[in-house]
This record gives sequence, structure tokens and C-alpha cells, in this order.
Amino acid sequence: MSKNNKPILIVDEDLGFYEKFKDDPLRGHFVFDIVDSASTAQKYLKENKGAYAACMISPEIKNPSGFSVAKCALMYQPMTPIYMFETINGDFLEDFDPIQMGLAGMIPKPFNLQLLVQKLGSALGIVDQDKLMEIAKLNKDKLGEESVDTDPNFRPIQAELFISGSKSFFDVYVKLRADKYIKILQAGDTFDYQRVMDYLKKGVSYFYIRKEALESYMNYCDKLTSAVNDNKAIDLKKKFGFVLNQAEVTMSTLVDLGVDSDNIAYAGKYLKNVCNLVEKHGKESSFLAGLLTDMARFEHSGSVVMVSAMLGKATGVETEKGLETLGMAAFFHDIGMIEQADDEDMYSDGKDTYHQEEEVVAKLESKKVYGDELKLLEKLWLTHPERGARMIENEKGIAPLLPQIIRQHHAHRDKSEGRFKGSSVHPMAEILEISDIFVRIMKSFHAKDANKPMLVKKLMAAISDFPRRTREPFMEVFKLTH
Repeated sequence: MSKNNKPILIVDEDLGFYEKFKDDPLRGHFVFDIVDSASTAQKYLKENKGAYAACMISPEIKNPSGFSVAKCALMYQPMTPIYMFETINGDFLEDFDPIQMGLAGMIPKPFNLQLLVQKLGSALGIVDQDKLMEIAKLNKDKLGEESVDTDPNFRPIQAELFISGSKSFFDVYVKLRADKYIKILQAGDTFDYQRVMDYLKKGVSYFYIRKEALESYMNYCDKLTSAVNDNKAIDLKKKFGFVLNQAEVTMSTLVDLGVDSDNIAYAGKYLKNVCNLVEKHGKESSFLAGLLTDMARFEHSGSVVMVSAMLGKATGVETEKGLETLGMAAFFHDIGMIEQADDEDMYSDGKDTYHQEEEVVAKLESKKVYGDELKLLEKLWLTHPERGARMIENEKGIAPLLPQIIRQHHAHRDKSEGRFKGSSVHPMAEILEISDIFVRIMKSFHAKDANKPMLVKKLMAAISDFPRRTREPFMEVFKLTH
């Protein structure tokens, strides 16, 4: 075994526990970076991308919670195995599922370093690969043949989170029925991306490995995050996890701005409620269900929903119907950015294509697009509020006000450029527009690692011409007052 060069980030208030490792014979194989502050841990995770061999988090850490630290780790350390300690108390998460959250698993506490070798061997680079292959060779099940054995002798791995692209050190099975399995991969072979996708398309929920191979289970090199996004067999609840994870960047920035923790918690709950509402409508509408097959298009929307929630609350949006309408409008506000195959005026290439608004704006500002592509992007940018409103206004169960909010969600921009026509702007459309602007500015500043004063300066310039009814509550909620 060789010493691991990357540290394991441990986020835990119980610093004394790790002192006992100094006399452990395996101590020389580990480098620990132990942090007892959740906010400091988030800072490290953002600033040191790819620097950690693994991350282990106490769910009981506070300000923010261990759950928030874990989501931050998933966002900024996507190739790093993330574990939580099995010390969850009743008021942390009653139905906590580490696999559904995207974690590598749970680690009991207290633990010893031998357990870390077993759990994190691959990531730490201290696995005896020859030994693992010897263990695998003890399995005499034949490839493609049915194996009869009791269920406790197998361990499930959630299929859409399965990782492919490198040599496997264990045999992989699919469950046929109770106590019956079929081996689909021989240890030493590669479980390629397409094979995983084929099983996902067939509705396979779990792959299985034998319990004696569990210690060999290791993170392969390419995570199948796109499988959750592209595979229609995976239910919407799992797909919405993508939106919730992406919104964590917004939560982190709001913490940095000093936004009240109760407001942030409210926004997080609001987003989950909106996702449930969208899921309900998706089951009742084939059009909305079609939109939801690709959750990547709503990455930006999840953050806009959260910001809209806090600003809506500050401006008096309190009725259940008002909250639902604002949330749905925030979620679907950019659906007009779809280049439709049957729209000849949109220079289609023969298939529906969704364009992220921020990517379109970046291309237009770059001055490096020409011809039909330039015409397409300009038209999408100018017309997507109206197009989006028309796309959703006839859907069953949609509040009549919702299309108006989407239609007007760039009204301030359009009025400034002399294009806005029609009735006065609805207050909820103002909430949506200022929230949309805020999220885009926050994301650009995250990408550039800019500081808070620069972020505030750009925000103040962007909202200076908004009506006081929206601008002042926004400044108060997001701590932008002078």
C-alpha cells in the first residue's frame, strides 16, 4: 500500500475523536484535513476543487447543517466520494437516503482506519488490486447464467447512480426475482456507459454485487449524472434532485450575503413544494411531462424559484394560490427558449432544441456568432417570454395569471429598450424578473470567484430602475441596504 497524497476532509465538531489515530499502524496512509466549522468547510470545498480524496461529514454540525455541507461537496467536488457519519438524530432527516441524495454512503462512528481502507480504498489509492481480483476469482458463478442464492448475500447499488468506464473489481448482477440473480459483468471487465444506459432503459432500478465483494466496491472514473437527466424510466422525484442540488449554489451565496437563515430555510421548503406541484401537473399534462424529460433546462429555474420565494414573502405574496402561481411561473419562465422543429421561422435543424438563456446571452455578447445562428439566438432572446406564455396558457389547471407573469418577466428590460407594449407590469412579474437577474449575476460571480462588494455593486446597478415596491424589499431581504 502507498500513502495517499490527497487529504480526507472531515467536517466534525468532535475533534478529540481523531487524536487516537496517531498510534494506528495505518496512520501513515492517511492525510486528514479536519474542520469543525460548517461554513469553513464550505469555503474549503469551493476553493479547493478536486483537492480531496474523500469528504466525511457529521450531520449534526450546525450553521449551516451537515446536509448543506454535503450538498456543497456534491456541487464543488463532483468526483469526490462524499460520506456522512451514522449519527443522525431524529430531527435531522427522518427519511434520509444517502444514495438518493447522491452520497457514496454512510460511515459508522466510532470507526477505525481499517474501515476507511475498506470504504475508501479506491479513492485513497491504497487498494491492493491484485488481492481484490483474487477475491473476485473465488466467485464461481458463470456469466449470463442464473444464480440461486438468498437475497442477504447480495448488496444493491442504485442503477442511475452507477459509475462506469473503468475495470471492475467485482462481479455485477441483476436481480430476476426473490433469491434469483443473473451475472451480467465479470470482474476484470469494463462496464461501459452504453451497457449501463441499456439497463436503465429497461427499467432496472438496482445492480447487485455479492456481499463479500462490498469492500471492493469502488468509484469508477465517470459518474453517470446524465443518466438521471436523460432516462425516462427514472421517476420525476429523482430527477428533481438535480434541480435541488443546483440550487445549492444560490443558498451558499445567500449565506455569504448574510441573508437570514429562516428566509433561506423558507426558500428551500418552497422550492420542494414547487417541485411537488410541477410533478403533479407533469402527470396530468403530456406537454409538461415532455418538458420535464430534461431537467437540465430547469437548473437555473430552481434558483429563481428560491429567490422569488423570499422576495414574494417580503412583498406580501401570502395566499396559497399566489404562492403556487409565482412558484410555477418561476419554474417555467424560460420554456420559450426552445427552438422548435416545426417552427420554420426559428431556423430549426429538424429537432426541438432547448437553449439556456445565459448561454444565449453570452454568445450574443461575444459578437462571435453570425448568419442564421445569430438570427436564431436574437429571436429566441427577444421572443421567449411571449412564446413561453403561449406554450403554457392553455394547459389544464394553470392559473390564468401564470402566462401573464411569464409574458412580462423581461418587461423591465424590454421597456428600457423600447419594445414593451401592453398593460402595466404585474407585481409578480417584477418579482420574477428581479429574481432572474439576481440569480444570473450570482452565477457569473461564482464562476469568476469575485468578491461580495463587486457582486453588490453590479446588483445595485441592475435593479436601480425597478419600482420601489419591488426594489426596496429586495434590498432589505438580500442585505443590500447601505
